[in-house]
Amino acid sequence: MVDPFAVSACSDAASQEVRTRMPSANAVAVTKTDPSSAGDNRVSVSGEGTFAGVAGPSQTFTFQCTYDVKARTTSGVTVLL
Repeated sequence: MVDPFAVSACSDAASQEVRTRMPSANAVAVTKTDPSSAGDNRVSVSGEGTFAGVAGPSQTFTFQCTYDVKARTTSGVTVLL
């Protein structure tokens, strides 16, 4: 069973990373997630999303994140724009 908070926490972390790296990004949305067990009390979440720039069409990104079920924290957030 995958912790229900893992997808939400990793999606939020990935969205924040997009906003940090692309300050002009708006309408950041995670559109697909794929959670899986990553061993002792950890969940790996990979996914895809979109964001819009100030004067351009929507762009896509992919992400990877690990969620620690006990600590309720994310780590290893990687976003490819």
